[in-house]
Amino acid sequence: MFTEHDLQQIKDHSLSVEQIERQLDAFKKGFPFLKLSAAATVGNGILRLGAAEEEKFINEWESYLAAGGHILQVECLRIFSPSLMVTEMSQPTVL
Repeated sequence: MFTEHDLQQIKDHSLSVEQIERQLDAFKKGFPFLKLSAAATVGNGILRLGAAEEEKFINEWESYLAAGGHILQVECLRIFSPSLMVTEMSQPTVL
C-alpha cells in the first residue's frame, strides 16, 4: 500500500504504519458531526491581521523558505471559505 518514499516520510515524522492506517481508516469511515455553539467570525475564532502584522508574517515565511525550509508538496483538492471550513472539517469528504 505504501511506497518506499511513503515509508520514509512516515519514519521521518516518528509515526508507525499502523498509526497511518488507523488515521486513513478514520477518514474512510468519517467523523461524527460537531455541535457548534456559534459561527466563526472575526474576534470569535478568526484573527484579522493589520498591515504591519501581515508584512511581519510574510517576511518570517520568506526567511524560513530562504533558510532551506520547505512545505509538503500536496495537491489542493478544495478551497473553503472560513464560514464553510468548520462544517466541512467536521465531516470530511474522501475523494
